[in-house]
Amino acid sequence: MKCIICNNDKEPSEFSKEHVIPESAGSSYFIDTVCKDCNNLLGRTIDNKFLDNFFVKLYLSKFNIKNKKGKLPKLWTTLSARKDSKIKGIPQYNPFNNKFNGWKYNNAITDLKGKAHLVFDSKEDIEDVLREFGDDELPKDEIRKKFYEGDYSDEHQELVLHREVYLEELFFEAIKIAYEFASSILGENYLNDPFAIEFREILLNSSNYTFDDINKYFFNFNYEDSIFKDTLHSIFLMRVENSLVVSINLFNCFVFSVEVSKNLNLIPKNLFGNFLLVNLDESFSEFNIIGDDLKILELKDRLKGT
Repeated sequence: MKCIICNNDKEPSEFSKEHVIPESAGSSYFIDTVCKDCNNLLGRTIDNKFLDNFFVKLYLSKFNIKNKKGKLPKLWTTLSARKDSKIKGIPQYNPFNNKFNGWKYNNAITDLKGKAHLVFDSKEDIEDVLREFGDDELPKDEIRKKFYEGDYSDEHQELVLHREVYLEELFFEAIKIAYEFASSILGENYLNDPFAIEFREILLNSSNYTFDDINKYFFNFNYEDSIFKDTLHSIFLMRVENSLVVSINLFNCFVFSVEVSKNLNLIPKNLFGNFLLVNLDESFSEFNIIGDDLKILELKDRLKGT
């Protein structure tokens, strides 16, 4: 068997199930033409980064899609809190790099540089509050001195959570989905296509590529609901003018149109395209659509449930 990623001939025992859309993203659709080594590579370098994207985590939570361990993704870091009810901890984040930099307490504030200082409501509170901290946490004698000299007064501090979200991981995942789906539909003849050769290089060495390097393959990207009822993902290989294009809708939201070939002879002339629907229950359906407008409309209405 030939692996569609490394393009090497290997024994059948060296292959494993490759989920075109990650299984942890709610899809059971897989192909068996990817070797175990490449499968593991794509998992580490493409799928895991995609699943770790904050937007993807939001949609996994929205659709209640659990990972292989049966857990929903964590959207925010879980931090421990002090047990003493007098000291209520609030996590503090550096707004420039989203790193955790200590706690803000109801009577104690830790600044972004890690330097701790306290604000008290009254003189009676000072010893109770200081007692909750170790000698290595706070310069207690200095705090007492400054407090009694009147250098401290009541103040308030807002908690600001800042998160930078990049979409680059989604585009690399779209390249992987488009290439694997096209390969499964078009067969071995596609493996020598110039686009296929370039896609394999990108997937094998994704760390060497940026969004600017792969942007040329995308006809379109937008946020758009799927026209089909009760679907989670959809993939469509179709003719668009002089190209073969794979259109991908993930989570009924993210839409990518990826050019996968300029060789229209890879599909029969009467075939308009191939369609895959991944349902909300993670099952999937496949359709071949011939170039008959009436039949396309009938299929569209049937899939929409109208």
